Amino acid sequence: MAMTMLANTVINLQKQRLLSTSHGVIPRLLSSTAPSINATAVHVAHHASSNDGSTNKSQTKFSRLDQLRDQLSQDSSTLHEFASSDLPPKPLRKKAPPRSSKIIPKPKWLKAAPATSPKYHELRNTVRELGLATVCEEARCPNIGDCWGGGTGSHNGELTPEEKELGIGTATATIMIMGDTCTRGCSFCAVKTSRAPPPLDIEEPNKVAEAVTKWGLDYVVLTSVDRDDLEDQGAGHFRRVVQRLKELNAGKIDIEDGNSINGNNSIEGDNKKLIVEALTPDFRGDKDLISLVATCGLDVYAHNIETVERLTPRVRDRRAGYTQSLDVLSHVKDVANNNAILTKTSIMLGLGETDDEIRTALNDLRSVDVDVVTFGQYLQPTKRHLPVKEYITPEKFEEWRVCAEEEFGFKYCASGPLVRSSYKAGEFFLKNMREERNGKERGGSRLIGSKRQQRRRGINISLNQYRTPKILTSHHGNLTMENIGKQIAEVTEKATHFVSQSLHLPHNVLVTGRIFITGSKDVVGYRTALRLINLGYPSVRIGAKNPSDVYKEIEKGAEVVEFCWNNEATYEPALEGVKIVFASLPYTENWAKNFPSFVRACEKSGVQYFVKVSFFHARNPSKPYQNVPLIELHGKCDELLSTSKIPYTILSASHFMSNALVMNHGGAFNQDKPVVLFGSSHAKNVNYVSPNDVAECAVRVLLFSKPHIGKEYTLTSLNPMSDDDVASAISKHCKRQVFYEDLPIDMFETKERTIGEPQWKVRDLVGLERIKASGLEEDIAFASHDVEKICKRKPETFTAYLEATDCMTPLESWICA
Repeated sequence: MAMTMLANTVINLQKQRLLSTSHGVIPRLLSSTAPSINATAVHVAHHASSNDGSTNKSQTKFSRLDQLRDQLSQDSSTLHEFASSDLPPKPLRKKAPPRSSKIIPKPKWLKAAPATSPKYHELRNTVRELGLATVCEEARCPNIGDCWGGGTGSHNGELTPEEKELGIGTATATIMIMGDTCTRGCSFCAVKTSRAPPPLDIEEPNKVAEAVTKWGLDYVVLTSVDRDDLEDQGAGHFRRVVQRLKELNAGKIDIEDGNSINGNNSIEGDNKKLIVEALTPDFRGDKDLISLVATCGLDVYAHNIETVERLTPRVRDRRAGYTQSLDVLSHVKDVANNNAILTKTSIMLGLGETDDEIRTALNDLRSVDVDVVTFGQYLQPTKRHLPVKEYITPEKFEEWRVCAEEEFGFKYCASGPLVRSSYKAGEFFLKNMREERNGKERGGSRLIGSKRQQRRRGINISLNQYRTPKILTSHHGNLTMENIGKQIAEVTEKATHFVSQSLHLPHNVLVTGRIFITGSKDVVGYRTALRLINLGYPSVRIGAKNPSDVYKEIEKGAEVVEFCWNNEATYEPALEGVKIVFASLPYTENWAKNFPSFVRACEKSGVQYFVKVSFFHARNPSKPYQNVPLIELHGKCDELLSTSKIPYTILSASHFMSNALVMNHGGAFNQDKPVVLFGSSHAKNVNYVSPNDVAECAVRVLLFSKPHIGKEYTLTSLNPMSDDDVASAISKHCKRQVFYEDLPIDMFETKERTIGEPQWKVRDLVGLERIKASGLEEDIAFASHDVEKICKRKPETFTAYLEATDCMTPLESWICA
């Protein structure tokens, strides 16, 4: 029985072999193999019968054998017919369509020298021994040999003493902590990802400290993968690693959790100048976690925005965000007291971004006081990552470096095809520290900016050519890094209320471009100019009808030129090289007829931003004023400005708490008799606005134009006052009797307008009478919250205005003190 089964198996195998043969060969094979198949089957069957132990049943066996022979004969005939028949046609496979995207070949400048230096091999061996990860290897950085090896010097490849002092050749390594597996999947990054990475290594802080000690690095960069799987996203672990390194910087680290890698219970370190930079995740914008890392003793806090805002959703993981990254960098400055830590970011080029988008990104970064930026070429790690859209030339990278440093005012910019976030980080930092120290030894401090940035007052900014004003780092006086805080404090102490009351602006973040202010003695114009001067703005120009008759502090800190609304010949010279105009319009209406000519002159001169302040122009939305000449003129001018080619912002201010109310010019306040305020309106419910508030709003709008372009703000206080209220407040503050008296307005139009009283009192009356001239009648009151929107605080009250330390003395005596 078993042998019969074997015979069937042999026949089937022969069939399969024949069927697997090509169609044209099968008939020939079949004719030669069919007899052998039968012979084999007969032989197998005969062998089976000869070995059968039952001789009494031989006839039965022969009957079965005959049946087998018949079956084989039928099978052979069937197989022959099958093999001789035509096979069905083979279906044609469709060819895959050609790839539509052409791979751009790498240009010749994207070649990095191989890593061969002894320093490189030393660092690599230590990484292997301690089981550490570096982003240099994990992200396949092309600069690994240059950074780990420390570069070469100018003397036969060796560093000169001067180059060592400047930080040239400083070895830099970027250690990746918290593992080599990220919980996020950015489309540009070669680091592997997983939703559940391995747990943290609690010994990692000690391992990193030991590695840095062995390497003898001057500068270490710590980065990490994102760890969204952890409750604190790894911020606590990051902090512990930095603190270990900072303890090493003090000379010794004690190992608290057991022995170190080499069996010792402590690590001796003699690297007293170790500088630590942290390239951090965004911690999902959690400010408590950001603060945890920012306050652990870092020297540089880096967080990369990676690309421009438009491309962020495609390039970065969906949990990251452009605005979120800006918020991270801004919060670091807030918790680190601005100058205690440098902030840094990096942008990849070649992903399809435009020049305007890059400039916008630089503007956004300077608005949150980022100090350092790097530009590098995006290189596609593998075929599954984003393709390269463009290879940027080295010349273009150099243009971006100049743009970042000279036009936007970044303290440092590394820009090149092979530059990465931490490229030459240590070299930059130590070089700048050396330059600062040299400045101190010479009795001064290092000036920020290029040699081109030298002009009157110690600096000349590079005027940018773009429509939206940009950002630069600048400081008061000599524009130094060390004394800015002290200088601003001194200025604020002398003129706290007037110059920088509640001016919550980063003192080193300003707008580029020369600002021209139209009114040298205007109540808001000179306040705005003085704020800009004392904040360290490097290029302020102010127009005066008589340039020799201006306040001394303005003359010392700004360029004064001739300008008169009634003289169009003064427009073009005054606007030469100006990028931003602040038009503080006078009380009278003579400027209105020439305003269109002035706007056209601004367009012709290339002005990029126009801020217009209207006095006594606050509009009550519940009652639009009609047939009031001053308001109608302002409305027409606003409409003209809105249709021009220049980006603009309009500030419509209510009536001012004028200094003329309280300034002492040797008049009635020095006499032993009541003081009289003249007026004729007996106005009620007037929401006076402090000129200090208007000037502060103007400065904020000028320095940070982006969110204000195309908007109109109405500036008032929140508490309405009558003329009697004004007199009562002054009386209480001065501890003198102050009264209000009616006086017809026509008396101010004659030579008898003073009627024997000091001229300064009549000036006050002129201000009060503008209530009627502008249409704000005595029964109208309304309050706007726009001052609060811009300044992030409540408007100044009239009482607070009076209580300013120097408000009661002549302007010239206190502002120049």
